[in-house]
Amino acid sequence: MSLAACAPPPNTTGDDGSSSLAAASTSTGEASSTGVAPDSTTTTTGASDSDGSSSGDASSTSSTSGSTGPAPACGDGHLDPGEACDDGNDADDDDCVACIAAACGDGHLHAGHEACDDGNDVDDDECSNDCTLASCGDGVIQPGETCDDGNPSDKDACPGTCQSAACGDGFVQQGVELCDDAGPSPTCDADCSKAECGDQTANAAAGEACDDGEATATCDADCSPVECGDGTLSVLGGEECDDGNLSDFDDCSSECKKLRRKIFVTSKLYTGKLGGIAGADMQCQQLADDAELGGVFYAWLSDSNSAPDSRFIHSSVPYILPTGIQVAKHWQDLVDGTLQHAIDTTESKGAAPIPGAGCGAGTKPTVWTNTLADGTAWANNGCDGWNSTAGAARLGHAKATNFTWTKFCEGQAASCAWKAALYCIEQ
Repeated sequence: MSLAACAPPPNTTGDDGSSSLAAASTSTGEASSTGVAPDSTTTTTGASDSDGSSSGDASSTSSTSGSTGPAPACGDGHLDPGEACDDGNDADDDDCVACIAAACGDGHLHAGHEACDDGNDVDDDECSNDCTLASCGDGVIQPGETCDDGNPSDKDACPGTCQSAACGDGFVQQGVELCDDAGPSPTCDADCSKAECGDQTANAAAGEACDDGEATATCDADCSPVECGDGTLSVLGGEECDDGNLSDFDDCSSECKKLRRKIFVTSKLYTGKLGGIAGADMQCQQLADDAELGGVFYAWLSDSNSAPDSRFIHSSVPYILPTGIQVAKHWQDLVDGTLQHAIDTTESKGAAPIPGAGCGAGTKPTVWTNTLADGTAWANNGCDGWNSTAGAARLGHAKATNFTWTKFCEGQAASCAWKAALYCIEQ
């Protein structure tokens, strides 16, 4: 059924001006009837002629009984001419509206055809201009929505919640976020970046107790708090050692202070091209790590800018060989010119190596030092700062217990092309 108002039909008039829908008919003139119909009444008035016929002024009136019913009307339940519909009621919320044409926006809810009709042409309220209820995804920003792009994607600036994309909403916005788990997770930080120790974002869900981006006085490089006994040495946290326990019967005390420091001669021989003092330190550390000695080791080596006296810890505890034999009682004992025992044992508890050529004619275990017995630098830069095989530097003798342990071949500088060992001392 089409939606249109029903309306009374127009009057219909014949050629003679009489109405075709009149309820009764009246005629006046001479009587010509020979009889009276059962449903008719005839009245004659006037004098009779002498022969019994009626005179010329006689009048006859005839009426026909019977009703045609009420006039057609909108709402009578009959589809009359001029009506598009007539459902016999005056309800304005069905398919046939009394007096007006049914249409979206007329303020009447037409059941089965409209979800709403608020009678206005505002498209961003609760009822849209096509008479559908406002909903997320209809492309129109409605009250309570901050966006509505009309698509179901959760990866753009307006996800399916119709709230503008933001870190923490649980949707990964492409090109903006690396992840979004609606909060910290084992793989995603609260700032929607990938969880990673060292990113300066502490993420407990990822097992991080702290994250300072690097080792600090309170946070280890593995994002755990600095704690004595955790097996991670924190020099910045004041630890001299950390052997993973709190025993006072080993080299590291329960307060992570050294009870003894190890000292050894390297099992390897090197030219004077070591990559600077830092490169020599790396050689010492690598050998100590390989031998599982623990701790931090520096090379007993000097150039024109630094020496052991200025960069080493002046220990208050004994220096011992990897075998446990004591070399010196403390720093002052180490640098007084006399050792309790020669530094003649390698990191792996072997004998000091002997170079095939050089000072000592291949019979002495020589060691690069360029350092005096008191820990200060000898005269020169030492193989161009320990970066070259050209030039010369000073050696020590690993079997000596007097000052020659660090100042051997005093009258002869060694060629940087020769090979010698290194002394490595725990800090």
